[in-house]
Amino acid sequence: MTTLGAIAVPWGIHEYFRGVDRRLAAETNLALQSAPELSVYRLTADVTGKSVELAGRVPNQKLRSKAEQIAKQAVPQLKIDNKIIAVDVPPDPALVEAEVKRAAAILNKVESIDISARYADGKVAVEGSTSRLSDAEKITETFEKIPGVKSVTNTLGIGTKPPSKAMAIRLYFSSASPSLSPKDITDKLNKVKDFMAENSTKNLRIIGYSDFKSSPEENQKLALERARNVKTALVRLGIKGDRMQIAATKSRPEGVEENQPLWLRRAVTFEVIASK
Repeated sequence: MTTLGAIAVPWGIHEYFRGVDRRLAAETNLALQSAPELSVYRLTADVTGKSVELAGRVPNQKLRSKAEQIAKQAVPQLKIDNKIIAVDVPPDPALVEAEVKRAAAILNKVESIDISARYADGKVAVEGSTSRLSDAEKITETFEKIPGVKSVTNTLGIGTKPPSKAMAIRLYFSSASPSLSPKDITDKLNKVKDFMAENSTKNLRIIGYSDFKSSPEENQKLALERARNVKTALVRLGIKGDRMQIAATKSRPEGVEENQPLWLRRAVTFEVIASK
């Protein structure tokens, strides 16, 4: 019994300290998982003796330091062994798109700025207008700073802000398709309708474009059909057909360069013209 007792005492002490380590590790892991900016990453904390080892991967050094700071607050009595690796983790496209939309909304609160922004495949296309050249440069810089944005195409017009955001809008189409998306009808064409209602002395020229992937004849036909479908949709919204002209062109939309994505060419634009 004496021998068994001598063995049991150190074993009990060992189990006690193992229990303490597990509790401290659980507290540290909970603190890491409770931080919104870290909760999406698989970070772990393992406590041994007087130190806690942090492991896992995060997309930048700032988050690595943040995890260490949280661990220090959770277990201030322990030494932090930070083995978290900062790597280039591809951002979630949905989150990047949401951030692009949020940035555009904030920029549009500036009186001289009237823009829309579209995100796809790491690229942002900005269109609209601003009255100051300096604003155009700042707009590009704003979108370039968003994590996940690889390039920004800025086709802003510089000059007087247009009387309605609808005239800064372009509609985009899927490849080889003349069909409008329900969202475009709800969001964009309703703005065009509002502009026409507020400007009874103005008419519209609706211009269709294509991406040049088919023959010239097919491209022209598709571009015209896109313009015609936009006019039909506006008539259904209550705009008189005789206030709108349709046209198709073989050229690229204004501001779109040869080396830019093809979806920028699959568009319909609007020109405001005086009524006769």
